Amino acid sequence: MDNLPLTYCIRTHAGLESHVADDLSKFLEIEVIKQSHRTLFISSQEPIEKFLHLKSIDDVFILVGNFYDLSNKRDSLDTMRSQALSFPINEYVNLCALNRKIDLEKGFSITASFVGKRNYNRWEIADALREAFSKKLSSQYLDTNNKSLPDHDIHFRAHLDDDVGWCGIRLSKAPLSKRGYKRVHLEGSLAPQIAHMMVKFVRPAFGDVLIDPMCGAGTIVHESSSFEGIQSIGVDISPQALMASHENRPTRSRASLFMLGDARNLPFKDSSINCIVCDMPWGVQTDLKNEIGRSMQLDYYVLLDEFRRVLSQNGRMVLLTEQKDLFEDAIKDVELSIRDTTLVSVFGKQPTLYVLHVE
Repeated sequence: MDNLPLTYCIRTHAGLESHVADDLSKFLEIEVIKQSHRTLFISSQEPIEKFLHLKSIDDVFILVGNFYDLSNKRDSLDTMRSQALSFPINEYVNLCALNRKIDLEKGFSITASFVGKRNYNRWEIADALREAFSKKLSSQYLDTNNKSLPDHDIHFRAHLDDDVGWCGIRLSKAPLSKRGYKRVHLEGSLAPQIAHMMVKFVRPAFGDVLIDPMCGAGTIVHESSSFEGIQSIGVDISPQALMASHENRPTRSRASLFMLGDARNLPFKDSSINCIVCDMPWGVQTDLKNEIGRSMQLDYYVLLDEFRRVLSQNGRMVLLTEQKDLFEDAIKDVELSIRDTTLVSVFGKQPTLYVLHVE
């Protein structure tokens, strides 16, 4: 297995699949086999430890086997159980164990999902695979819905689509989207992997100053700390948000700071900022009972005009919002041009990610 390429199942947010594929190909030797909803299948001979540090994805699994000849009938459970018995899962568990400690006595878990209507549910899929994998691993199965059970080191994911499916073993102990610094969570906080991609989209260069004018729990600023040589600043009108930002600060993050301020009247000189990255108010995350929240949600022109004031001549912005009409009406009246847009899936909504440059 050392000399053979492995197939990885990369999970990401809907709308970011092609961007993630492009991003991975910049620093890893990969071949994209297939791209589907929220999932990339790639082949690579790169050392697997390189995949443990990806920040722009939700999760990564090594493919351990495929399912074939499935239907919506219950006899497909027997088909999956039989096919799963042929999967060389012990080899893949040993492969993962080369890069992290695995305790088989802690057991394993399975998450299953499918597309379309079937006469069986995802728990029954997991149960069918449990029977097959328990025999091969000599390890107990842990129901992921039972919170009283011990934390496990091995997790499998299975997904069915039409008459085929795939099964993979999670490369890391926990999803890569789970950040160690995320100690305090505020309602509406942006997913770290989306924040990381937003920072990539703004293309920060060494020496740049990057701000998030409505930083909340500080996710965008904290994700930018992995980009070498930039100064990151978070601004928020809420003292509670700033406390969360400080609490969430990564241990090794030294190039970031946070300050109390109003996004409509930023404490920066004209043309002093190179990059702005911000999750704009949607009317869902912002408390509209609050006068400031109502103003920020409704008056996008004031916000964009202020952002433009502090941006340098070659400044760039990446903004996320669901208020498409309000945003695009406001953008007509400021000296900013839309360079790219991406529709993503967040909190069950479909906001647009805008990349803007100073005209």
